[in-house]
Amino acid sequence: MQSRDLQHIDDHELLNLLSQNNDFAFEEIYNRYWEKLIRNALNIIEDKDTCKDILQEVFVNLWQRRSLVRINNLSAYLFRAVKLKVLEHLRNGNITQKHLNKINTISFANNTEDQIRLKDVEVAFDKSVSRLPDRCKEVFQLSRFEHLSNKEIAGRLNISIKTVEGHITVALKHLHKDLGEFVSIGVLYFFL
Repeated sequence: MQSRDLQHIDDHELLNLLSQNNDFAFEEIYNRYWEKLIRNALNIIEDKDTCKDILQEVFVNLWQRRSLVRINNLSAYLFRAVKLKVLEHLRNGNITQKHLNKINTISFANNTEDQIRLKDVEVAFDKSVSRLPDRCKEVFQLSRFEHLSNKEIAGRLNISIKTVEGHITVALKHLHKDLGEFVSIGVLYFFL
């Protein structure tokens, strides 16, 4: 049996074969979903190498957990896994308002619960940014929303580049602390 022999079977049967360690079933799942998944990830991150890394993690995880996890809807499972990896990537200091706006425009299996969760993340992000000290918030907004370089921010605000870097570090730590619960909850929800 080869991957091309599996092109016409449904996802449920592919999952059965995958749970039996069938390499060709895994290859067919990869071929069937890779392009759709990377397009969705690219709509948010816009960095093909990062998106490829995210997809690689998702597929490695699927293979490693093939006999442990029960999947009812393969498409929803994969799109949710990619969404969570994208959110994790953003949580780790790569968040911009542009990213958060794009998250809401992407359909991850059209799950109302997912859309509510993403809206919650956006609201939490806005609240977290609003609680930053004034100068820190100003530096963060210039960096992430106006996409100014650290040098440009330093020149505009008449502060040193090191001070700009310090403010951005404080802002990212603050956001990571505030938004970390959403990613953790999402990961727990996803794997339960």
